[in-house]
Formats: sequence, C-alpha cells, structure tokens
Amino acid sequence: MTMSDRWRPTDKTLHFTHNFTDVRAAIDVKYDGRIFANNTIAANQADWKTGQNLVRNITDLGSKEE
Repeated sequence: MTMSDRWRPTDKTLHFTHNFTDVRAAIDVKYDGRIFANNTIAANQADWKTGQNLVRNITDLGSKEE
C-alpha cells in the first residue's frame, strides 16, 4: 500500500483492519524508509502515527491468539 499524494498532515487519523490468510515468514511495515516494529499502535488515538501497526500472525501451528 502507498499513501496518497492527496494526504495532508491536517487530515483525520485512519485506522484500518484487514485479514490475510496466506502463510508469511514476515510482514514488514515500512514508511518513509523506516521499518516499524510490530505492536506499536498507541492506546491514545491522539498519539497515532503513520507506520504504527499490529500484525497478529497466528499461522504458526504452535501459536495461539490470546
């Protein structure tokens, strides 16, 4: 995914959720040349920044979602 050229810093925050069903070795979230660690979404919406993410990878046989 890429950010639209029409995006402005004054735009409202956006939080979206989507699924993936294929086995992946890793999903890297990268913005402006920087890779963001997993589970970095701030609890307070006012602290949300582009690139924060949460990937729940439960495709490993030994993994469980809690």
